[in-house]
Amino acid sequence: VNEFAVRLVPVLFLGGTLAALAWLGRLARLERRAQAACLILLSGGGYVVMSRSLLFDGPMMCWLAWAMAAFFAWRRHGQRRWLWLFYAALAASVMTKGLVGLVIGGGVAVLATAWLDRSLRAVLRVFDPVGLLILVLLAAPWHVLAAAREPDFLNFYFINEHIRRFLDLREPKDYYTGPVYYYLTRLPIYLGAWIAFLPLLLRGSRLRENFPGNADASPGSERELRVVLWTWWLVPLVFFSLSRAKANYYLLSAVPALAFLLALGWPAMARQTGRRRLVAGSLALVLVALATPMAVAAVAHYKPELQPELTATAVLLWVLLASVVGLAVAALACALRRRFRAAFWLTVGLGVVPWLTAPALLRETDEALSQRDLARYLAAEMPDARVVLNRDYEKISSLAFYLPPPLAILDSRSDDLLYQQRHGYNRPQFLDDAEFRQLAARGPVALVARPCFVERLLARHRSLGLHVVRAFRSAVVLTADPALAAAAAGRARGG
Repeated sequence: VNEFAVRLVPVLFLGGTLAALAWLGRLARLERRAQAACLILLSGGGYVVMSRSLLFDGPMMCWLAWAMAAFFAWRRHGQRRWLWLFYAALAASVMTKGLVGLVIGGGVAVLATAWLDRSLRAVLRVFDPVGLLILVLLAAPWHVLAAAREPDFLNFYFINEHIRRFLDLREPKDYYTGPVYYYLTRLPIYLGAWIAFLPLLLRGSRLRENFPGNADASPGSERELRVVLWTWWLVPLVFFSLSRAKANYYLLSAVPALAFLLALGWPAMARQTGRRRLVAGSLALVLVALATPMAVAAVAHYKPELQPELTATAVLLWVLLASVVGLAVAALACALRRRFRAAFWLTVGLGVVPWLTAPALLRETDEALSQRDLARYLAAEMPDARVVLNRDYEKISSLAFYLPPPLAILDSRSDDLLYQQRHGYNRPQFLDDAEFRQLAARGPVALVARPCFVERLLARHRSLGLHVVRAFRSAVVLTADPALAAAAAGRARGG
């Protein structure tokens, strides 16, 4: 496994999500609206930001999108094979992130059917015996094997990771909580510039006249699609809002539905319906775009110590802010002149332009966000040293990706590894102070610690003669080996 392969995972699942939205639009004969939904999802930026870390929520978003598309296909055509595909996609979501995918996907199917058909018999048809069998055959074997191998699996996985997490009773508590409106305040993270057009969600205009190619869309398919999309958005929103455990990325699975609803609400060409909402949203974009550089300038004026140096990156940042203002003003002008399609593409540009400059802006923070350079240093300068991490594994955990195993952890305070440590698993090796001293006596050791713990380590292990070998922004490398310390001092003098 290399870095390219890891980065490819969120890209492929994003592509899968876009394909599911495209199929959903084709089923409803609203292909242009589906294309617009894909552009909104891409330019909103939330998924791109969160996928810098390898999360399971991106794959779950993809599997739920396919489940919803398959459910809609079953609704439109009545063929059971699409319901079977729905259950297969739900099984994939369970294998990706546990039972939450089953709760959300099943909840959407049941509530949307109840909303549309108002019939208990229709709701019961969702529970297709063959579909349920497919779900069990795909998802159950791994759980059975895990329960057979790990005595505490059933309690840890089903009770601790699901029920107790929902109730804020999970151990360890490696998450944060928030108010019931927590995710509503995070909508700008998911939608970016499109947050200004949320009032368009309330539009219910018929779509046959909006774009060429949508002439075959029927009012029935439009209504059915809207119900499925609204349910797809509201079920995760309500579920995660009621849950005491919160995280920004939890609601990613519902963002495709929100993007599609925004696409459905975009005003039709040469029509008044929705024009006021679009103009108001464009005006809000202009105000926010103008306020951003003004806020940056105010901070630089009143806090000179925070003012960035005139580097190429700083210049690029100001060019980016100017571009955002220009695009927002142009979008407002197009909305006022009823050039709604142009306003749409300019809003897409508002989301895309920042990503064109992101590589240059992120290069300066790469050392603080990644341990790639630290791993390269350890591999090149201390190849024979045993690498030991200190305390907070999560803060420097990417070293485990870049360096070969085994890694040891001194004085572990990791929540992620608590189950592993509690049940006696010894990979990575958990060390106390005495075991660390014994390891250092047997051969060269490279101790990697966060800067805030360095003084404490030097005092606690004074007898070993620890020395700081190299300091990075996110971590410091220490060693008790005289030869390594001398070599590092020589390189420092030579540099």
